Amino acid sequence: MPRSVTLTIIILCIVAPSIMAQDVRIGAADLAPAAARSDEPMPGRWWLVRDKKGDVLYSGRVADTKPKPGEWQVIPAERFIPQKVSTLVVDPKVTGWHRIYVGLVHDALEPNGKLFARLSKDPYPEYLVTNEHTKTRTAEVYWRAADLTRESLHFDATPAPMQHPGRYCFAGITHVRLAPMSKQEVADAKKELDLPPKNQRLFGMLDYTDEVFWWGTVEKEDDIKAIVYRHRESGFGRIYWRCYGSCSDHTLDVPEAAPRWTQKDEERWCKTQKCPVGWMPYNNLPKKFDPLKVAVEYGAKNDIEVHAWVRFTNHNREPYSNFWWDNRAKFAAQMVATKKDPKTGKIEPIVPYKYNSYPRVLSLAYPEVRAYYVKFFKAIADTGTKGILIDLLRHPPIAGFEPIVSEAFKKKYGMDMETRDLYHDPLVQEHLSQYFRLFLVDLRKAVGKNIEISVRSSGPEKYALRGKEWIEAGLINSIIDGNWYSGNGPRPTIAATVAACGKQGNAYAIVEPSDVDPAKGWARRPGTLSPEAIAAFSKHYSGKNVTGIGVYESTVFTYSPELRRAIRAAGWSFQSPQR
Repeated sequence: MPRSVTLTIIILCIVAPSIMAQDVRIGAADLAPAAARSDEPMPGRWWLVRDKKGDVLYSGRVADTKPKPGEWQVIPAERFIPQKVSTLVVDPKVTGWHRIYVGLVHDALEPNGKLFARLSKDPYPEYLVTNEHTKTRTAEVYWRAADLTRESLHFDATPAPMQHPGRYCFAGITHVRLAPMSKQEVADAKKELDLPPKNQRLFGMLDYTDEVFWWGTVEKEDDIKAIVYRHRESGFGRIYWRCYGSCSDHTLDVPEAAPRWTQKDEERWCKTQKCPVGWMPYNNLPKKFDPLKVAVEYGAKNDIEVHAWVRFTNHNREPYSNFWWDNRAKFAAQMVATKKDPKTGKIEPIVPYKYNSYPRVLSLAYPEVRAYYVKFFKAIADTGTKGILIDLLRHPPIAGFEPIVSEAFKKKYGMDMETRDLYHDPLVQEHLSQYFRLFLVDLRKAVGKNIEISVRSSGPEKYALRGKEWIEAGLINSIIDGNWYSGNGPRPTIAATVAACGKQGNAYAIVEPSDVDPAKGWARRPGTLSPEAIAAFSKHYSGKNVTGIGVYESTVFTYSPELRRAIRAAGWSFQSPQR
């Protein structure tokens, strides 16, 4: 063979792979067929805008209207599009492994321009959204790595919150870019593709009401399954699914625990919030199916546990349960009026004592209240869940200065309970713990010994919890050490929690969703918990006999592909104790 031919072959062998490895870019105009788009906003069609800044497909046009300031305000209808656009189905015409990048329009206002995306093989879609700190009009988002052989890409507008049925969220897409991956790159991406071992995965605390009412919607069982699926794909090994607390987000099987909400209530609420639908569809959803039961069963078949999460001292906003309406006058906790001493600056009770009702808390000191809670806890256990979390941090206390409490305290200790700190005084906490213990004894009788009973508290001895004693007695199995006005950094009480749990119990740490800077003493910084901070928390708790770590408001971590990868990576790096 001539030398020149040989040299040519060698050059081709070197150059050919780089030629083959070129990225594939699909622009906005090619993502939607002509019949599914238009040059002006049109019902049911993607709106294609072409200008010097680049082509963009919008799901529609919305106003930059902000909701009223404060919590629990409905996002105005003008922020949503009244028609659904067609699903964008994209044939990438490639084979093999690629990294998938999607160009998105950044929207700083809720619902932040989220888009549903899935591969044809996926049962449910994931969210795509730009990084919240994006400063440009558009940004390219790295979605995922995948083998795209015989796969198509599907993009959809996400549904509006439950208050706006039939409406959809604003989103804009500029392009899709597919970057081929070498065998080594596929191998290196293993930790962003594969789920960590289950005992290392982070857990998520899912505020069900936020997920399906304030931020999204649920109409059928598949919508519940999709929530569980997205959590699993984000790298979570367990979900604590809120099923009681502020707003009656629980089963109708226990009439006392069902929400009391009339048509007049619905009309009043909708008029105030300026929306067509209020809590009625949400309240009636359990008539179709039990959301928690669907979640538990789907999770059991798809490698993710779903435990119930009960915030039973948090009756702070409507709709309230029947039991609360019928009994709050008799069983609400009582607080004592206080004043500040002008000389010492100390807060002291007004004498003679003046009491006021604190209806947010139905006092556990009353046997009737304990029996009520046991009854719906039993209904929760009947869904098949393996565990129930009792949340003491939303919000303490479990009881107040009711006569049944304060009179018993004075008889026991020979002093007025009213002069002492209800939240932190050791004697008061010891006294209140007897009521909590009575509840746990009755609860164990009702649900059996195989249900994992967890308690979320600021350490093992706060807010009437007696962690070590009750774990040894089998009344509880786990403690989730969490924040309640005690900073957003690592838990200062985690060592005490680990010691209290010993080898018999499970010590967990929960991380707040607000971002912190690990390099600056875990100081707060704007935005959602960053990948950097998630990794730092995982490193901090690893190898310290902490059973697991989790994040509060887990829904927000399913929105961003970047955060989903961070949750998975944290699971891979976390060292859990051997049990």
